[in-house]
Amino acid sequence: MDLSDTSGLMVSVGTQYKWDVVAKQCVWKTDVDRCDTFMQCMKFNVGNKKPNWRDYSYTYPGHQSRYEIIDECLKLVMANGL
Repeated sequence: MDLSDTSGLMVSVGTQYKWDVVAKQCVWKTDVDRCDTFMQCMKFNVGNKKPNWRDYSYTYPGHQSRYEIIDECLKLVMANGL
C-alpha cells in the first residue's frame, strides 16, 4: 500500500494517531571499521483523535487507558516474539 495515497481510507481529514513501536536491533561487527545492522519492529496503534474530539480515544470513558493498551501490546510481543 502506498502510504502517501490515503484516498481509499475512511478516515476524516485532520484525524491524528498515536503509535508505539517495539523494536529489536541486531548488530554484526564485520571488520575493524564496519558494522551491519538489522532492525525488526512491531507498530501498535494505541489511540486516535478525530477532528472534533478534544483528546485521544484512550482518555474517554469506556476505553482502555494508553498504559493498558501498551501493556497488552508488550504481552503480545513477549508471548509471540519479535
